[in-house]
Amino acid sequence: MKEKTDKLLTLVMLGVALLATVFAVLFAIGNGSADSLEGLTNPGTFDVAYIILMCLVIAAIVGILVFLVVKLVNRFMSNGKYWVKFLTVTVICVAVVVVSYLLSSGSDVPAEFLAKNETSEGVSKLIGAACIMVYILAAGSVISILFTEIAKPFKKK
Repeated sequence: MKEKTDKLLTLVMLGVALLATVFAVLFAIGNGSADSLEGLTNPGTFDVAYIILMCLVIAAIVGILVFLVVKLVNRFMSNGKYWVKFLTVTVICVAVVVVSYLLSSGSDVPAEFLAKNETSEGVSKLIGAACIMVYILAAGSVISILFTEIAKPFKKK
């Protein structure tokens, strides 16, 4: 029964994602030039597509969060050791974010560029932190893949 429910919920969420994609495309086409599909460029279609898109995106986000909380609660109830794994991953993620933020300078672009784009050093620091975080996570992924592949022959003894 649980498998059927999970499959049904997955199909419903895929349907919502598909509808959100369709309305996102309609929204994007409505913003295009006057040559693009005349029925979609009138203001009424644009507004309706945007409202439906936002409703579907919000529904998808709420669904993802609800499923996440339900899965976490089920895992925490069924396996006490899962807490340790969850807390370890959470601490590592927070540490990566903090280290990335501390490593980013925020002053690596000229002040003229910031003024031209109406951006502050704080925003520049956040963008730099995001870039550094991507680099750290990519390096971590490569290292974990290499470690897994190198460790395989030694574990088969």
